[in-house]
Amino acid sequence: CLVMSLYKAVTTDPGFVARGSRVTGGEVAGVRTCEVCMCDKADRVHHCSVCKRCVRRMDHHCHFVNNCVGYRNYKYFVLLLCYTSMGGFYNAWCAWEWMRWRAPPMPSLGNSFGDRQLIVLTNAAVIACVACLITPFALVHLYLASTNTTTLEALKGQGGM
Repeated sequence: CLVMSLYKAVTTDPGFVARGSRVTGGEVAGVRTCEVCMCDKADRVHHCSVCKRCVRRMDHHCHFVNNCVGYRNYKYFVLLLCYTSMGGFYNAWCAWEWMRWRAPPMPSLGNSFGDRQLIVLTNAAVIACVACLITPFALVHLYLASTNTTTLEALKGQGGM
């Protein structure tokens, strides 16, 4: 699930607006023109300075997935955050349980920690730290999704539509 969410967040078009496109179907409130793309920008369309494109319902540009997060890939981005958080805590818990119940003592070292235990403990600590860092982002994005608000709108103090 985590790998597929990462793949979809990276490869899915976030909702790019075609360069030079025009809004049709009569007058639409809130239409502006992007000076860079020369396309009509309806409400909730923002220009990404990294991608050099306008994106529908743009949330932010994520350097981790090397893509804008917008209308079409936001779901995969939120799933990626949730799966990373849950998977990290689960991995750390499994490592802890292994250390607690199944880690064989190293006969040559007596009952002290051996290399295997140290590797598992280090792995659990690093992954738990990553999960602790990712969890607040996952919770914020779950809240934003539930209120139909993007990160850009939240930073500007605007609500979703």
